[in-house]
Amino acid sequence: MDLDVGLSGQPVFVRTTTVSWWRNDQPGPRSLLIPTAVPIVTAEQAPEAISVEDGTTLHSFGGHLYRRHGIYRGIDESMNEVRPGTPEFPVEKHLVFGACDSAADAEQKARERIEHEQFLIVDDIVHIRCPEPRYAVVSSGLPGGRGSTQIKAVTGNDRRLRPSDYFRADDFEAARAHAIALAERRGDLDALPALRAAKPTITIHDPDAVRLVTPARESEEVMRQRETFRSLATNYDRVLQDPLRSSPLEEAEAWERLVAAREALLDSTGDALGHAAAQGPYENRPDTSGR
Repeated sequence: MDLDVGLSGQPVFVRTTTVSWWRNDQPGPRSLLIPTAVPIVTAEQAPEAISVEDGTTLHSFGGHLYRRHGIYRGIDESMNEVRPGTPEFPVEKHLVFGACDSAADAEQKARERIEHEQFLIVDDIVHIRCPEPRYAVVSSGLPGGRGSTQIKAVTGNDRRLRPSDYFRADDFEAARAHAIALAERRGDLDALPALRAAKPTITIHDPDAVRLVTPARESEEVMRQRETFRSLATNYDRVLQDPLRSSPLEEAEAWERLVAAREALLDSTGDALGHAAAQGPYENRPDTSGR
């Protein structure tokens, strides 16, 4: 393994990336070399912070989380022992880009590709930066007993889920309460026994590693008010789009009902459109994009 010492005295594993490219206005291939340094630490320096029931263990270092880098993630940790200097993580790698405006342009694109994956070597095993695990309440199938509601441990946001369906790793009981309420509303009665008996699938070893920020959660009453407001807004839009079938009185009444619903929401939350509730979960971690 090629070792070096960084500017801070931190041992690093140096990788060199050869970037092949060519100019838009000139024929012929060109290349440039970009060295990158992967920090080398011990398990004491990057202790276990969070583990998931599927076998994934996350280490904490520099305010970020890292898991073992391997293609068998979550199946068997011993199969994920990718070591520096092996074919799976070589000292030299090669990137090929198409036409670029200049060497600086090619280097910028290459660095964006390289820095997208942040690595860390813990006890001679390669780890990769990863998102923080969280609980997601997921429903599938049709309501009315023809579907199911579950609590899953996930490591990212799904656009098909509402922001309010996500919960921090240390907030399992809130996730369970939300799942039970959702299952009852949907009629997923067969899912209720499993939800009530469910146990946390994420274990927290270091509470400081849990930094997920979840959106403000609204009460059932506010959610009903918001649904009424959206329904009235849709109805008012329909009235405006069909003036030949809607009288001026109908338009005025639709507008008055919409304004009243908006005022009720403002009195309850001060946020008629639900901007705060629509904010997806995000991780409050150090920004290293500028390094």
